[in-house]
Amino acid sequence: GLLLQRVDSLRESIVGKQHWKDESFWSDVVEKQWNEIFSRVTDSKDKELRRIASEVYEESELDDDVGVGGETFEPGTSQSNLDKASSTLDTTSWKIALAKPLKCVTLRLEGGTQNTVEFELTSVNNGQGTVTDTPLGKYRRIKLAISQTAGDGEALFPNANAIASIVFQQDALTTSEVYLTMDSLSLPTDELNSTPNNYEELGISLPDHFPSKKWCQLGDLQEKSVVLQIGFKRLECGVVPAGCTLLRGYALSQAFLCQPVV
Repeated sequence: GLLLQRVDSLRESIVGKQHWKDESFWSDVVEKQWNEIFSRVTDSKDKELRRIASEVYEESELDDDVGVGGETFEPGTSQSNLDKASSTLDTTSWKIALAKPLKCVTLRLEGGTQNTVEFELTSVNNGQGTVTDTPLGKYRRIKLAISQTAGDGEALFPNANAIASIVFQQDALTTSEVYLTMDSLSLPTDELNSTPNNYEELGISLPDHFPSKKWCQLGDLQEKSVVLQIGFKRLECGVVPAGCTLLRGYALSQAFLCQPVV
């Protein structure tokens, strides 16, 4: 505990407070660490180290940043499936269709008729991304721009389920579509009232234990699919819409698509 506290203090003294709320600064840090450090490490295959890390960093800011590349730094591969996936996945046929140029991604977050929002995600820099060598082969990680196309407000229903439609351009006339789903985003929340209010509550202070970022992942390479990683930022203040009791304190802020390279 004392060691972790000292590391945190040292980090703050180096970074300074001017960058705490600068989203572009931290995005650059994450990209740089992934490209220069984490994509090359092999300790992620050590089961004991991964167990210790999960116990120490669970639900912390460090876990959120590392989560951009997946728990084991190989996009979309869960810890328990890593070794099995590297030896059993077909490295040709299923990857070919998923390696085609990305046309668009539609992300729908559903939580009832009044809690549904929709986003259009498009590739940045013409689909150029970071290519990383992993035990599963080469994978490209593409940054996506986010545009909200349906729904009101940026604060999201914390238990919304996610449905992503990912469209690839197979050739000049043909496209293919892949669907990814998640039962619940499970974003941090609190239930503020026992009964729903008839008015919207705004400007609610968020609890200190709410992390600054939260990452979710749709898809798993073990299932021979692409992976969509979506990041949520903690808002300055929370909101409880009329007729609801759950505090909303997060907005969609980042998205990445990981696809095989053939």
